[in-house]
Amino acid sequence: MEMKQSQLLSKLLVFFMMTILFQSPALGGGSIRNTKHNLSTSGPGSIRAASKDEICVFCHTPPNPMLNRFKWNRMNTTTSYTPYQSSTLRSKVGQPTGSSRLCLSCHDGTIALGAMITEPEEVRFKGGIRFMPEDKPSKIGTDLSDDHPISMVYDAGLAAENNELLSPSLLPLEIKLDDDDQLQCTSCHDPHDDTHGKFLVMSNRYSSLCTSCHVKEGWPQSSHAVSGTNVNRSERKIREDMENRTVAENGCENCHRPHTASGHERLLIHRFEEDNCLVCHNGKVAVTDIESDLSKTYSHPVQDYVGIHDAAEDFTSGDVLAHVECTDCHNPHQAGKETVALSGLPGSNLGVVGINAGGQQVAKAQSLNEICFKCHSDHSMIAELQITRKIEQLNTRLEFSSGNPSHHPVGNLGVNADVPSLMSPWTVNSL
Repeated sequence: MEMKQSQLLSKLLVFFMMTILFQSPALGGGSIRNTKHNLSTSGPGSIRAASKDEICVFCHTPPNPMLNRFKWNRMNTTTSYTPYQSSTLRSKVGQPTGSSRLCLSCHDGTIALGAMITEPEEVRFKGGIRFMPEDKPSKIGTDLSDDHPISMVYDAGLAAENNELLSPSLLPLEIKLDDDDQLQCTSCHDPHDDTHGKFLVMSNRYSSLCTSCHVKEGWPQSSHAVSGTNVNRSERKIREDMENRTVAENGCENCHRPHTASGHERLLIHRFEEDNCLVCHNGKVAVTDIESDLSKTYSHPVQDYVGIHDAAEDFTSGDVLAHVECTDCHNPHQAGKETVALSGLPGSNLGVVGINAGGQQVAKAQSLNEICFKCHSDHSMIAELQITRKIEQLNTRLEFSSGNPSHHPVGNLGVNADVPSLMSPWTVNSL
């Protein structure tokens, strides 16, 4: 009996304290008071109520003394969403669940901002605003295929299957999964605290938030992770707060956008894959002007293709459609300046899938010719020879086969022991 009384008193005390916080605009806001999530009349943003001065009610009902917690005060959305999908995604992503549905009840723009369970009528907002305005970047909509996946199970099994994800047991304390081990909006965003901007749970400078979950091989040493070159916002579709930061400081967000990305499947800032590279590799950020090189008479026509390249494509399957993109030859998560000593593979080509001399696909090409063989060997992207030859051969891998009577030493040593015309430092033992 005494135990039950003690528990009841404890719950009543919590209820009393929460009620004070809930009803007081001065206290109820806490760290939320001076953020855009304060939709009351005291809110600092342009979207705020015309007369409602309570802060918490826009998301929460008054606390229940028997539950020791708030309940949602938003109308439940019945909207059907288009979830994020990717060929490299190993977790099943369906309709949003849990707290993410509460976030979307405002941010998808389908439910009035002033529609609350505890209010008999819709709360009016200043300027006659009812729904999240279309011109606001916070308007996510119902198409979530261009947003980072949410409501997906992130457990040890997923991390073991995908070696590019950190085990959930090793995640920093700021990143939280829900009770069902699902990643939700609140895993990256704290709706009550805007200390780091965009309500992020931690700063994403130098991609600290992204790399708390995503473990990309070679990324810490790559040029995109360490470059101290400033990025001009006029050259990139980046947020205003990222202007004049270095490439390293912006990190992943030089190329990727976690919400409303133009390139949906890879969450790329630009829909045309090469544009994500050439806005920097045009001599204005990166030193070398690759954009001009690609406009020459003979070049890889990366501008001719869109949406064909796939990070999971298998060149031995026979199913890869003809195309060429920057990422067919370069891995932006590993590319750097240092040349591999033994193979001579340039740092700019590190971590790229290749085809070896035997015709097998390899996860990491060990030499440049293995990268070339992806498109110029068994799975030739060239339909016909441009020059008439005695022996017509479109498979360049076979042209350089060590079984040929003669061949240039590409991948294998040549058959001639004496080649006096070779220029220094090349020798007959060079590849």
